[in-house]
Amino acid sequence: MRRKIFWSIIIVSLCSLVIFGVLSLYFIDDSYTKKTEIHLKSLISIIKLNPTTTASFQELAEQYSNSIGNEVRVTFVNKKGLVLGDSLSLETYQNHSNRAEIMDAFSNGVGTSIRLSETNGMTNIYYAERYNADTVIRLSVPLRESLNFILFSLPLILLSLLLAGAIALFLSGKMSKRIIQPLLDFSEKIDIATIGTRKESLLIRVPYEELLPIANRFDLLEMKLKAHLDELMNESNKIKLILDKMREGVIILNKEKDVQLINKSAVKHLGLAKFIPEKMDRLSQEIDMEKNILFYTRNVELGQAIDHVFETAETTILNSAEGTFTEKALRFYISPVADASGISGVAIIIRDVTEIIRAENIRSEFVANVSHELKTPITSIKGFAELLANEKGTANQYTKVILEQSERLLELIDDILLLSEVESKTKDSNIERINLTDLIQEVIQVETNQMKKKEITVDFSSAPIYMHANKNTIFELLLNLIDNATKYNNQGGKIEISVIDLDKEIKISVFDNGIGIPKGDINRIFERFYRVDKSRSKKSGGTGLGLSIVKHIVELYKGTVIVESEIGSYTKIVVSLPKL
Repeated sequence: MRRKIFWSIIIVSLCSLVIFGVLSLYFIDDSYTKKTEIHLKSLISIIKLNPTTTASFQELAEQYSNSIGNEVRVTFVNKKGLVLGDSLSLETYQNHSNRAEIMDAFSNGVGTSIRLSETNGMTNIYYAERYNADTVIRLSVPLRESLNFILFSLPLILLSLLLAGAIALFLSGKMSKRIIQPLLDFSEKIDIATIGTRKESLLIRVPYEELLPIANRFDLLEMKLKAHLDELMNESNKIKLILDKMREGVIILNKEKDVQLINKSAVKHLGLAKFIPEKMDRLSQEIDMEKNILFYTRNVELGQAIDHVFETAETTILNSAEGTFTEKALRFYISPVADASGISGVAIIIRDVTEIIRAENIRSEFVANVSHELKTPITSIKGFAELLANEKGTANQYTKVILEQSERLLELIDDILLLSEVESKTKDSNIERINLTDLIQEVIQVETNQMKKKEITVDFSSAPIYMHANKNTIFELLLNLIDNATKYNNQGGKIEISVIDLDKEIKISVFDNGIGIPKGDINRIFERFYRVDKSRSKKSGGTGLGLSIVKHIVELYKGTVIVESEIGSYTKIVVSLPKL
């Protein structure tokens, strides 16, 4: 704005100087013309004071011209416009009756004009007066003296204009600064950072009356903004208070995984007190917000889980054992934070699951111990029942029932032990390179008798596919999937098994055209002892733990399991296991 004002003043000043220069030249020229006219008038007055009657008009013209100066042309003209005498002594003369100065002199006594002379080709000034009743005397002189005077005065005029321009330039800078400075001072007073701290209205500080409406509107706007800011501050304090009183830890990260917000519980859970100043009792956000979450945690698995959320935009759950961060076992719920432009960061909720994990461990240990204690006497009962079953007589029927139930109970205990073992692990052991195709063939061989009884056909053919895993664990996974497809299939049904080797995972699909699963039960089939059709399940001999074992093995390998089914038509279970 200051530059605009500066150049505006400069332009106005230059225009004024140009106009002044033009007017100066005009007035100089006009002044010289009038001065010349007065000079010619005075010469005629002198001539008329000394009349000569004996000489001719031609002689008088030459005589007067010689006496007053050769530059002045003297001409005598009668009423008819004929030249009676002329100091130029031309052979022929045009009729002068139409000359303006001649006509005015005969009618008014005096006449003047300025025009281009046809005789000398220059602009002349003509002055004429009545000499007697029938004659007019006219004096004329070229105006080149006027041009000479202007040219003589031009350097002085240009110097004056340059000096005036320099003064205008200097004053323009001063004036623009003087005009703008109050506005700059006023703008500093309306700084947004001062909202709510100013004790007086802007109206009493306005440098120009034209700014009063702006100051008034800004005062009103400041009042509204202050009210909104107070409201936002109160809400912010409430949120911070709630966050700091939460038992769960809360961390907000941006796209670069830099910490934007962290509450006290998160600091406590992750053992970050060493990064916090002594002002720990204050509300959140005491950590240096410029640093990456990995700077504080030094945990690769957490970083990978966060990257997974950014890539998939899906919530991820991460479990950490005791001693990973602190003596607590933690569970991280990592969710994407999205805005109009996409994922802008992640929110991490941290829960202390130490007591839950300990309770689960105690339960698992109890189940394992009870199962072991039950297994020994039941094995004895089964052995004696087998001996009695070989004996003939009515006791044979009862001993068969005892044998069947003891076998079922042993199978149940084995499944409970296996499930307890899988649940207690966070990472499988004895990892080796296994041929998944051969392992599926072994499972099919184990299930052959069951399949023959129900006349079930199996469709499976695959090139050797390898993966790194615990062979026994994957065998149990496949056994439960195929056993489930066999038990709940129809007489004469079919089972289709396929294995697909992808870039980052292996997909195992088991399809059967059996009884199917109602949509309302699909989400519950992985629960322990849950049966869709309890009467049919008892006849089929299942324990109700097969799919629960499948689910926990898949979770152990950080995979996924998807179930598709239609009642009375088919069931398809797809397991995806990431490559290790």
